[in-house]
Amino acid sequence: MDKTENIEFWRDYLDHFHYIVNFSDYWQLLDHIYRLIGTLDGSQRILDAGCGNGNFGTFLMVNQAYRQRNHPLSAGEWPYYVAIDFVPSALAQARLNFKKVAAEIGGKISAVAGMGHMTMSLSVADLNMPLPFRDNQFDRIISNLVIAYLQDPLFTLRELMRVLAPGGRLVATNLKPQADLSQIYRNFVGVTERPEEVEEARQLLNNSGKIKQGESEGIFRFFDRQELAVLLLSCGAQNPRIYSTFANQAYIAVVEKPGTAPVESGTPAEIPSSSEIRA
Repeated sequence: MDKTENIEFWRDYLDHFHYIVNFSDYWQLLDHIYRLIGTLDGSQRILDAGCGNGNFGTFLMVNQAYRQRNHPLSAGEWPYYVAIDFVPSALAQARLNFKKVAAEIGGKISAVAGMGHMTMSLSVADLNMPLPFRDNQFDRIISNLVIAYLQDPLFTLRELMRVLAPGGRLVATNLKPQADLSQIYRNFVGVTERPEEVEEARQLLNNSGKIKQGESEGIFRFFDRQELAVLLLSCGAQNPRIYSTFANQAYIAVVEKPGTAPVESGTPAEIPSSSEIRA
């Protein structure tokens, strides 16, 4: 697919992907990512590479709000979250989701109100191109269900390692080869009795058929455990650890960037289309 076709494919796919947040298997995947990035106990800078509709950003906001309630952070200790994607409509939806969740957090978790905020910046960027950030900019990088869809995964992973700070951590997830996404559907249907939810789940399963078709046609490629480890080592990562996740239908890998050099102070370099949300 050329770039225009690629954007149109993912715009349509993500328009029908929103219901995934109701699946417990997907929330367990997000929780797995959250735990592997490690404790956020300072002003860490986080890059969500290929954020889609902003599902991980929403998960991060909620968890940080509850953490603030139980272990208050002082000014300057909140994470700085940067989300990038090349589908403008997905970023627009992510922006709406973040604002909605921020308002709900402020209304329901009174202890958080007025006690600080997490800055969230959203920018249009293509992961198939060089990233618009300086070297060593981020303490944590997340790439959730993205690398299989890239033109050159090794190129993009090397870019992610370039902008990751020495000693920083990258967490990436990828569906397993021939993943059975119907298992996710069956797990959800087994715990709901509402016909409208079953129908939403069925439509989501049908939507995932586009991914499986892309795999069968060789457009997308999902890596087995050994291939994923080799790919991560080839991009300069250190100590890859790979686990099964997402109802055993995906792999989640966590790696560190060698070195302990301090990163530059200040916020990450922005690109012109960025916008910020206070949460």
